[in-house]
Amino acid sequence: MLQMHRKFASTALLAACLIGAGVSAAEPLKIFVSANGSDTAAGTTDAAPVKTLAKALKLYETSCASRPTQVVLASGSYGEERVVLKRAPCPLTIEAASADRPKFDGQGEGTWLRLDMPGVKQIDVTITGMDISNYQSGISIDGNRSDPEGWIGGVKILKNRFFHIGSFREDQPPATAAVRLVNARGVLIEGNDFDTIRNVKQCGGLHSVYIAHTSSDNRVVGNSFINGCGETIKVRDSSNRNVVERNRFERQEGSALMLDSYCGASAGTDCTKPEGECPSYGNSFKDNTVVGPRALSNKNNVYARKVAPKLPPICGLARSTGDRDRISEDRTSSR
Repeated sequence: MLQMHRKFASTALLAACLIGAGVSAAEPLKIFVSANGSDTAAGTTDAAPVKTLAKALKLYETSCASRPTQVVLASGSYGEERVVLKRAPCPLTIEAASADRPKFDGQGEGTWLRLDMPGVKQIDVTITGMDISNYQSGISIDGNRSDPEGWIGGVKILKNRFFHIGSFREDQPPATAAVRLVNARGVLIEGNDFDTIRNVKQCGGLHSVYIAHTSSDNRVVGNSFINGCGETIKVRDSSNRNVVERNRFERQEGSALMLDSYCGASAGTDCTKPEGECPSYGNSFKDNTVVGPRALSNKNNVYARKVAPKLPPICGLARSTGDRDRISEDRTSSR
């Protein structure tokens, strides 16, 4: 009997150890960031935060060890960081510590955050609660532009503010996107504010959301778009089954609220893929609201297409038929 009790006790102790180890492994790693912090600090408590997002993401890459990671930014002004993330080894959330958004000011240059991971396939990255202003581009999610299998997916861009994004000087090349997706899949862009997305020249080529080069199955939901000068949403080159719904559009000056574009080298200097590009199909624009002085013209020009002189052979018959011309425009209202 004593031996049996000892056996049960040993089993219970082992189970407790395993459960304890499991709980510990599941606890998220938290990295704290403050504009008043120091990049020589550990960053593991809010009393010893690092100073920059760049440092926090380096700590994440080297220290997450399979743990979900929260990079928590205190309110304040962080200046003109421009960060490139090349690895996402663990689930990652970049978030505000409070309702007072951390503010990043690019001083008119560059991209705030690039996820440069062509071919990595599925990751788990969420960016939420940031205030991003005065950059040429806010966020760029970059898969492999030329290889459809070199995609990146699983990113969420939630409840951020993108303000005054574009090219600000005559000597800068025109900006093209506040949020850019290149061969990206399953991205959710929801609840963000896009305000004053403009270039000083060639303004019509700038889009609040640019979904390009086999970027498919993405969702643009519940965002606010105010004061833009290009087509607000652009899909390009075999970017299929993207959903644009329940958004609010105000004072948009482009030829349409949503543009489908594809081209070959013969169609213009911006068409640089030697094999050419293909039209997109199955995209949906529905249940959106259009307000302001251009509400009626915006609603009547929801969807447009910029085309190449002829369809490249790589596109195949299926993408040259009527399927590519169908887009849902259900229940879009104007005020």
